[in-house]
Amino acid sequence: MSKLLYVGSHGPEHPARATLPFMAALIASEAGDEPQLLLRANATLLVKTSVAKRIRADEWPALADLFRRVVAYGVPVYA
Repeated sequence: MSKLLYVGSHGPEHPARATLPFMAALIASEAGDEPQLLLRANATLLVKTSVAKRIRADEWPALADLFRRVVAYGVPVYA
C-alpha cells in the first residue's frame, strides 16, 4: 500500500486536466493505495458543488460523480 499525493492546479477552463487528479485518486483508492488530493490555483474552484456539476471531460465520468466517489473512499481533499 502506497501513500500518494495528487496535485491539481487546473479548474473549469480545462475539464480533462481538472478531472485527472480525481480520476487518479479514485483508481489508487480502488487499488488499495492511500491517495490524497491537493487542489491549488484554479483547481480550488472545483470544491464548489455548482462548479463541479458543470465539469465533464469528453470520455470520463462527470467531476461531481468522481468527487463524490473519492470522498466516499475517505480520500483527504485539501484546497
